[in-house]
Amino acid sequence: MLKALIISVGTGRNREDIAHCICFSISNHPPEFVLFIVTEKSERETLPFVTSKLSGLKYEKRKISDENDVQTVYTSCKQFIKEIPYKPEDIAVDYTSGTKAMSAGLLLAAIATNVDTIIYIAGKRDTEGRVSLGTESALTFKPNIIYAENLFDYAISLFNNIQFDACKETLKKARNTIYEEEFQNKLSLLDKLATIYSEWDRYNIEKAFNEINTIDKNQMQFLSKWKIKNRIEQNKEFLYKEKNDKFCIERAIDLLENASRRANMEKKYDDAVARLYRLLEYGAQIKLSKKNIYKLVDNECLVDFNALSEELKTKYEKYGERLPLVRSYELLEDLGEEIGRFFMEEFNKKESMVKKLLGLRNKSILAHGFNPVEENTYLEMENFVVNFLKEFYPEIKNIPSKIKFPEIFMPEEIGK
Repeated sequence: MLKALIISVGTGRNREDIAHCICFSISNHPPEFVLFIVTEKSERETLPFVTSKLSGLKYEKRKISDENDVQTVYTSCKQFIKEIPYKPEDIAVDYTSGTKAMSAGLLLAAIATNVDTIIYIAGKRDTEGRVSLGTESALTFKPNIIYAENLFDYAISLFNNIQFDACKETLKKARNTIYEEEFQNKLSLLDKLATIYSEWDRYNIEKAFNEINTIDKNQMQFLSKWKIKNRIEQNKEFLYKEKNDKFCIERAIDLLENASRRANMEKKYDDAVARLYRLLEYGAQIKLSKKNIYKLVDNECLVDFNALSEELKTKYEKYGERLPLVRSYELLEDLGEEIGRFFMEEFNKKESMVKKLLGLRNKSILAHGFNPVEENTYLEMENFVVNFLKEFYPEIKNIPSKIKFPEIFMPEEIGK
């Protein structure tokens, strides 16, 4: 049985017609409590006809100060709904009678407070547009559908703005509102996508790949509607390459794209510069790995000094297996690699962009200092790093679309 029913009370043609309609609603959805929303006139002229037909039903009344002001009605009704000792999921609202402003305001308040059911009494209309006695029927709908769709919309917005954890939390709320199978499937797929790109954004490449690999054929239909099917397939291919090769150009492009997300979408320029530093370091590691000079030990890049000549081994052993960035490029120069020579020439300039980048990174709160990084400084560093690396890794010149995170574009029938 319904626990609480909230009904707006109008005046109608002769008061009794409205009273009959209200009583029909109460008998059709028998509650344990009724709250009547009245005006001064309907309280005096209509409500007595209603209460005279109620037998033992607990009820209260609340008066609207201005039944022709939608804002006033909405604000008052929203407060009335919150005041009664019932949860929203135990409340139904009938907005059939009253002024147009009363009906509109109560309806808006019902949706805003997420009540369980909204009721409208319909029937055959007479020449004056009023429902004829004896022809009444109750039409109902669940406003939580609107609430759920709004949550779903919001979750998509969060996903598109790379706020994946917030997206997943929003989906949890939506999951408990509508249990229709197709809607639940959409929620599950979006949750899966948020997991994939959250893991990828944190460089958990293998986890991201394993998760994207579980997208099945049934879910692909939604990806097509959301216009991201091709992008997902491209991302999967890109992740596969990164998963199987720690030293690949795809990972370098991934680092650059990650830096761009930190800067352009989150305005976290310290984070972005830290990634540019890592990208510059990684550029050297790729070259050294191809010469079998780097080895991976517990996912850490270490120099295999046995792969060097005795002269170079003697020169670089003092720096340890975790070779610093500058020494990595110096080693490449000693090995006759053009990228090493180019880097060291830049490093030894009086006004060196490399030294500026190293200084920014070291003085950042994310490294050893307290200086914040500003947008213009990040852009200057990004331009330098990209121009430097693209001389030796031409693939970086045009960032492939395969690395871009998808942005979901929903059709008009979102959530339906």
